[in-house]
Amino acid sequence: MEFFDFKRRLVSNIKDACEKTCLMYDLNFSDLNLEEKAILENTTNLDFGDYTTNVAMVIAQKYGVNPVEIGQKISDHLKKSADLRSIVKSIDVVRPGFINIILKEKILLDSTNEILDVNQFKQKLVSLQTNKQILVEHTSPNTNKSLHIGHLRNNLLGMTVIRLLRAIGNDVISDCLYNDRGIHISKAMWGYLKNGHLKEPWRELIVYWHTHKNEWPTPQLLNLKPDHFIENFYKIGVESEDNEVFMKEMREMLVAWEEGDTLVRDLWKMLNNWVYEGFAITYKLIDSIHDNNWYESEFYKDAKKTVDTGLKKGVFRRLEGGAVLTNLSTFNLPDCIVQRSDGTSMYFTQDIYLTRLKIKKFPCDEYIWVVGPEQQLHLKQVFAVCKQLGISKDANLTHLWYGYVFLKNQGKMSSRKGTVVSIDSLVEESAKKALELINKSATNKEEIHFDNKEKIAEKIGLSAIKYAILKVDKYKDIYFDWDEALNIKGNCGPYIQYTFTRCFSVLNKKGLEPRGKIIVKSEMEKAEKDLLRSLYKLPEVIILAAESYSPHYLTQFIYEISQKYNSFYEECKIIGSDSESFRIFLTEATSTVLKFGLEILGIETVERM
Repeated sequence: MEFFDFKRRLVSNIKDACEKTCLMYDLNFSDLNLEEKAILENTTNLDFGDYTTNVAMVIAQKYGVNPVEIGQKISDHLKKSADLRSIVKSIDVVRPGFINIILKEKILLDSTNEILDVNQFKQKLVSLQTNKQILVEHTSPNTNKSLHIGHLRNNLLGMTVIRLLRAIGNDVISDCLYNDRGIHISKAMWGYLKNGHLKEPWRELIVYWHTHKNEWPTPQLLNLKPDHFIENFYKIGVESEDNEVFMKEMREMLVAWEEGDTLVRDLWKMLNNWVYEGFAITYKLIDSIHDNNWYESEFYKDAKKTVDTGLKKGVFRRLEGGAVLTNLSTFNLPDCIVQRSDGTSMYFTQDIYLTRLKIKKFPCDEYIWVVGPEQQLHLKQVFAVCKQLGISKDANLTHLWYGYVFLKNQGKMSSRKGTVVSIDSLVEESAKKALELINKSATNKEEIHFDNKEKIAEKIGLSAIKYAILKVDKYKDIYFDWDEALNIKGNCGPYIQYTFTRCFSVLNKKGLEPRGKIIVKSEMEKAEKDLLRSLYKLPEVIILAAESYSPHYLTQFIYEISQKYNSFYEECKIIGSDSESFRIFLTEATSTVLKFGLEILGIETVERM
C-alpha cells in the first residue's frame, strides 16, 4: 500500500461521504468548493489521531446545521466504506465537529517500509508532478565585495527550493544575475587605482597602471581571498565619496567605462575576475551551483529597446519633460517611470529586458526570483509591465522574498559601518565553534584523529548555519545566535546530525541484514508508536515544502523525528530485545528519513560526533 495511494483514497472517501451527507439534508454539495488540501490534515497531537478533517464544520457554517451531527453522519458513511477497511483503524467525532482518523499499523509499516528503498521512493516522488519547467534566480550579488550573510539566506533558500522542486519531478534551472557595472563598481575600481596615489589624476594614473601593473597589489601578494581583497578597495571608494573631487572621478570612470575606454575596461575585467574567483570558492564551500549566469554589462544597453517597444505598442507614454511612464492602475499599482528625462535607462527597464531574455532562452512554466523584501513593489511593477508588453505570456512570474538576517545583539548590517558579516568568516567561525563542541562532548577522543575531527567540525559547523537559517519561516526575520545554532540538545543542525549518528551507531553494531517480514507486538510501546506514526509522513512534508517554497516545514519534520527517535532510544532497548527486528527497522527508517531530509537541505551527515 503506497502512501500516495492511501492518502488519495482517504480524501476521495471523505468527499464522497460529504456528498452523501449533504444529500441526506438536502444541501448543495457542489457549492462547498472543498479544496483537497483542506479536506485532510495532520493532527497537531497524535493522541487525537493521524489525520483530522473539519469538513463537517465547513458544511455547518455554510448551511447553519449542527456540526457534530453532520460530523457523525460523515463518520458513519466513512465507516461503511469497504475501501477504507484495510486503511483505517478508527474514526471519531469530537467537538466542535472535527473528525479524527487513526490508521492501521499495517498501513504505517508498509508506507514506512517504502521509504527504505530510497531510489524507488525518489522515483515515486518524481512521478507526482507533470514535469513543470521552472527557472529560479538566486544570490545575484554585486561584483564589488564578498558574499555576506544576507546573500547566504538568499542562496540557501534558492538552492533548497530547487532541490525540493526537483524532488517532486520538476525540471529546474538555476540562474544568477551579476550586477557587474554601475557606480558601485566604479568605487572599487577607483579605490584600487588610487590607493597610494590619491593626488594623481585618475586618467594619467590609469595610463601608468596599464604598463606598470606589477606596482599594484594582488590578492596573492597580500594573501587575501580575491573578493575580500576587492572589497577593501570598494570601502576606500565609499569612504572617499564625500570628497567632491574624488566622487567626480568615480563618475568619470563610470562614463569612460560606458563609452568603452579600453584601459578602464581592462581594469574592470581584472577586478571582476578576482571577485568571481572568490565567489567560486564560497559557492563550493556552501555547495551552491548556478546552471546559467547573466551579466548586467552584457545587456544593459539593449534594455533601452524595451522603452521603444512600449512606446510603439502604446503601453508607455512620453511625458512633457521627456521621461517615459507606464500606467499600472489596472494592476492596482502606482505608475512607474521607465526612462529618465535625460534618456538614460533605469534598472527597471533592465529587469524587464532580462525577463525577456530569460523567457527566450529558457521557455518555462514558471520563473522565480529569490530577492529580498525591499524589492516587492519593484518586482510587482516589473511583472505587470511584462504582462502589458506580452513578454510573460502564460508563464507565472513569482517573487520569492524572505526576511532579513541579524546577528544576535547586533543591529542591521551596514557595509559603510563595517558590520557586514561575510559568508566566509561565518563558516570559518562555525567550524571553530564546532571543533570546541566536539572536544567537549566526544566520549572517545582518542579514537578521533585530529584531521578527521576537523573535517567533522566543518560539516557540523555548516549544518549549524544552514539549519539555523532554513528552519525559520522564509517571511520572518532571523536573529542568528551561535548558542542556539550549536545547541546539541535543541532544534539545530548538529542535533539532527547527532540523531543520525546515533542511528548509524546502532545499525553498525547490529549489522544490516536482509529485511524479512516485520512483526509488531500486539501492543507497541508509546515511543515506538509515536515514531512509527510520524516516519511515513516524509513524502507529504516534501510535497508541502516544495509547493509552498518553504523549507522550514522539512526542518520542523526532521526535528520532530529526531526528538521521537531519541525518546524511543532512551525508553526502548533495541539490540537484544524481544522486538529487536522491529526496533532495528524503526532505526533504519529514521536514519533514511533524516539522511534524505538533510540532503534536501544541503546538509551532510556525519557518522561520528
